[in-house]
Amino acid sequence: MKKIFLTVIVLCFVACLHAQVAVTIDPLSKKQTITGLGTCTTSSLINDHLYDMGSSMIRLSILGTPGLEDVHNDNADPNNLDLSAFTWPQSFIDIAKAAQQTKTKVIVNAFSPPAWMKSNGDVNNGGYLIDSLYEEFGEWALGCVKAFRQQAGFDMYAFGPQNEPEFPEPYPSCIYTPQQLMKASKWIGRKFDSAGINVKIFHGEILFAQSHALQFFQAVNNDSICKKYVDAFAIHISDNDGLNVTGTGMASTWYKLCYNECLREEPRKEFWLTEDSDMDGYKQNGVPLMDACLLEACQFYNGMYYGNLSTWLYCADNSRQAQQVYYLYKQLFRFIRPHAVRVFSSANDPDIYTLAFVNDSVKATTIVLINKGNTEKNVTVNLPSSPGVFDIFRTSATEYCEHVGKTDLSRVVLPARSISSLVHVEGNRLPTIDNIDTIVVLKNSSGTIPLTDISDGGEGNQTVTLSVFSTMPTYFTTLSVQYTSPDSSATLTYTCAYNITGEALLGITIDDHSPVMDGFYSQKTMFVKFIIIPYINKAPTFDSIPDQYFSQETFNTEKTLLLTGVSDGNGGIQKLSLSAISSNPDILNVTTTGTSMLKLTPRKDGTVTITVTLKDDGNTYLGGKNSLTRIFKVVCGTGNAMSREDESLSVFPDPVSDVLYLRGNEEIVSCEIYDLQGKGYGKKIVGQREFSIEMQDLPAGIYFVHITTRHSSRVFKIVKE
Repeated sequence: MKKIFLTVIVLCFVACLHAQVAVTIDPLSKKQTITGLGTCTTSSLINDHLYDMGSSMIRLSILGTPGLEDVHNDNADPNNLDLSAFTWPQSFIDIAKAAQQTKTKVIVNAFSPPAWMKSNGDVNNGGYLIDSLYEEFGEWALGCVKAFRQQAGFDMYAFGPQNEPEFPEPYPSCIYTPQQLMKASKWIGRKFDSAGINVKIFHGEILFAQSHALQFFQAVNNDSICKKYVDAFAIHISDNDGLNVTGTGMASTWYKLCYNECLREEPRKEFWLTEDSDMDGYKQNGVPLMDACLLEACQFYNGMYYGNLSTWLYCADNSRQAQQVYYLYKQLFRFIRPHAVRVFSSANDPDIYTLAFVNDSVKATTIVLINKGNTEKNVTVNLPSSPGVFDIFRTSATEYCEHVGKTDLSRVVLPARSISSLVHVEGNRLPTIDNIDTIVVLKNSSGTIPLTDISDGGEGNQTVTLSVFSTMPTYFTTLSVQYTSPDSSATLTYTCAYNITGEALLGITIDDHSPVMDGFYSQKTMFVKFIIIPYINKAPTFDSIPDQYFSQETFNTEKTLLLTGVSDGNGGIQKLSLSAISSNPDILNVTTTGTSMLKLTPRKDGTVTITVTLKDDGNTYLGGKNSLTRIFKVVCGTGNAMSREDESLSVFPDPVSDVLYLRGNEEIVSCEIYDLQGKGYGKKIVGQREFSIEMQDLPAGIYFVHITTRHSSRVFKIVKE
């Protein structure tokens, strides 16, 4: 029975080792179509958000914009629009034009009616839209839209009447009930319709937390006129389901209820999330960046899977300075493009969440795999009629939307707490470049780094470019790449800023500029750690420690030994730590106090080796050293390396007066003499089987002779007359 039982255990253990998570995708079970993924952006970050992150939709806000919200009534007739009273700031128009260049949709939220339309006479601090001015508000929205087209040269994609209509905020805001906001959207729709404006209306921008989302959406669907004008119901993030997205949490439940309301009446509405949380709040509250990243990934999954969201807009002043959340959204936004259709996917492991998208318009398949667990997972993806090999992009605590290899879906390794995007796109192979190890340089230095194995991926007809940026731009006065396509090598040049030390990441991006997938499947970025050190570290110092002897009378008594010559080796600017290990604590125990004191407690006869290590808090870069180890020996009592009955060594005469003789069956390597106080009288190197020691100059008393041969050692107790 024992043998059978053990066999079963072994077989189960092996099976567990090789068990893989199964992800199943059904491309025939189609869900929502993606309208746009992107950001609520600012002028300072627009290029990062458009060209690097890959936003396909951005939200802009009027927010008291001069020339729009602050304008006085253009005239007393809501049916006679004076467009000359509406002027968008050029900075706003510049952002919109930049978005158009990347085919990015622009949506605009009012945030507040003009001050003269409100009960409090102010765009800020809430208030409400005066009941008699709803038609004027619709005309004002029409003016904003027409002026935008006149100045930008194209229509915005959608207009929203109000941001978070239940909150009076110190910034532009306005309070609406569900019926009032429906009335506002209805008048906007009427004005757009009569003017032939093809701009969509997104309605709501509310939070689940106030429990009124359904009432705001139902008010539209229950109005026979308004429901024809509103194209999308919109929410802002209000998700406390955390990392455990099971479909039964508060947010999952609200998502399902609101999505069902989107489908209840014709025309059906899209479901949008137009403002995700600002991750600066997480950082201020001390939450590590990867924790925030995993939370964002799970919230995205929650909204996409249970809410069938068509739009997701991330709201933050977040740049690509190595913030994990930024790179999470980069690997989502770049590879899930407009017109992508989510298809059913599931995993048989509660730590794995998965989303799958098929986009016939750009011939792409994208699979998102979230491992929220604390252990690595091996995943097999079951995708009928798989299109082929997928590239893997990953974000984790140390990776930033980095290309980490390819897979045929039979085995995908998901590190703990990571998000992977598996991407297959027809029409282009990603460019190549060799990985680079960590770069370490001295402060105030400059130099070059070779970049090798550069190609366009194999097509042979694409123009490749290289660029570099630092997560710490102030660390460098020069940082550039010199490259000419189609060469296979390039040179990265750097000059460190004066007296700057620290760590940065260099993002080296290679791009073959293929137009496939809206131009967002042409590049990959490699991150390299760049460390600037102030000096090459020198090892700490302390003097050699002489061997020690403790008599039996000192057993179980703590003895103190002070180290001499202690320093950090670098002028006293570093912290030191001292450690010591006894080869046999049962014979002698050792502890340390501070950076220069050993405490030795002999316990019984024997000989031990003490290993002492002094370490500083410096690094070992560029051949530096941060520790020094010394070894010394301690004999306790008689020592016990050999028994008295072992006659392979002999010492005579005992007692001795003048000359002590040593004899062994093998070569004696060394001998040492100690008195009862542990004082040593020199170590003698012997190198022969017989040896004599002159004893006449030693005081009368008891001594210990420690003899070491090539294969053994022994301590003899003798009397000197």
